[in-house]
Amino acid sequence: KNENKNNKFEVYGQNWVTKVIIEKGRLVNMSMQPTEELSLDKKYQLLAGAISESVLLLDFSLRPIYMSPSTGAIRGYSPEEVRDLPINQQVTSSSQKKLNTAINELIAIASDGNTTSSHSRKLKIEFFCKDGSTLWREVHLELATNDQTQPVGILAVLRNIHQEDDIQNEMQSQMNLFEEVIRNAPIGICILNKEGKTTFINREAEFMLGFHHGLKLPDNFFVSPKYFKDIDGKRITKNDVPFLKAQTTGDRLFSQTLVLEQDEGKVILSFNVSPIIKPNQVMDGAILVFEDITERYHTRQSLYETQLQYFELFNSMSNPVSTQEMITNDRGEPIDFRFVDVNTSFEKMAGLRRKDIIGKRFNELFPTFGDHWIQDYYGVAYEGKSRKFFEFIKQSGKWIDITAYSPIPGQFVTIFEEVTNEKLHEIEQTLSLEINQLFS
Repeated sequence: KNENKNNKFEVYGQNWVTKVIIEKGRLVNMSMQPTEELSLDKKYQLLAGAISESVLLLDFSLRPIYMSPSTGAIRGYSPEEVRDLPINQQVTSSSQKKLNTAINELIAIASDGNTTSSHSRKLKIEFFCKDGSTLWREVHLELATNDQTQPVGILAVLRNIHQEDDIQNEMQSQMNLFEEVIRNAPIGICILNKEGKTTFINREAEFMLGFHHGLKLPDNFFVSPKYFKDIDGKRITKNDVPFLKAQTTGDRLFSQTLVLEQDEGKVILSFNVSPIIKPNQVMDGAILVFEDITERYHTRQSLYETQLQYFELFNSMSNPVSTQEMITNDRGEPIDFRFVDVNTSFEKMAGLRRKDIIGKRFNELFPTFGDHWIQDYYGVAYEGKSRKFFEFIKQSGKWIDITAYSPIPGQFVTIFEEVTNEKLHEIEQTLSLEINQLFS
């Protein structure tokens, strides 16, 4: 990196040494030559200096006998400074107690000749840094023994965990946020184990099921059919229990509607179930998500009944009635209209069945009637004013009185009334009057 600096490197292999000379940032010489095999100590030193973890050999007073070059660097110390610092200036008092306890345990295990207990300890130790701050590191301790397996010191490997802790803290923060969202969600959420017992239930679920205010949900609540009925009020069977159904099929379950009877009345719930599947494809539980659709269900039922009443009234009318929507071009000009609905009397008047009329265009069904119908109804559909028309239908020889109004912009309703007799009587009277005037 520094082009003005000259560097010399020696890279040791098992049976060779490579010498590299760099001057002003350029390689000027590199040579390889045989060498005697490195001592074991030299190998360990090279290895310890190359790895990012810190390696120390300590006596039982926790004074360093050997340390790798990286030992103090992360804390701002040189190896020499670390060697001269007493242990109480290197770690906090609580961490020193943990170290002493772990070392005493290891010595006791070695002294007893215990081969079943672990001969190592892994601790999280808080170290002092040169700038006065502290740093947590993971410390792996193991007894160093001589050829007679007698403990002669402590081998310690220190690993940096601050990034790992940051990640874990961030994950924990996200988990806490997620749990808070789930706990306060406006829908019911329960987590069940593989037996169907509840391991988690949020506030809304407790309220919906009627088990708030400290009441405990029965263990078999989501696996027993006795708590729920179907929408018709019949007791369900085990095959209809949402959790058991998902457990049997292994598939997700969507929008199963069940009724829960409470003291305050019936609650209609819509259930979704997502199985929790282990890597071995075995179901280990389920997530239940449900919502109270009681009000929505009754509103839908009321709307359905209203529509049914409207349909019955619509079809029972003696006058032909039809609903249409305007069709315009890109410039917003009317070019046709489409039939949305017609009643039975309209079918009879048109000589067509309802299914052959709905969705068809006016010009498609009645191509000879003329475009003036489209223009007249366009004003009704978009101006919102009701109008009356008299039309003579050449094809049938009948006079029709048409009342048209718009329920919503772009649509219009037409009510037909045959007035042929009245119109003929009116014409007859008009002709009679004109004849009398002519001969008077």
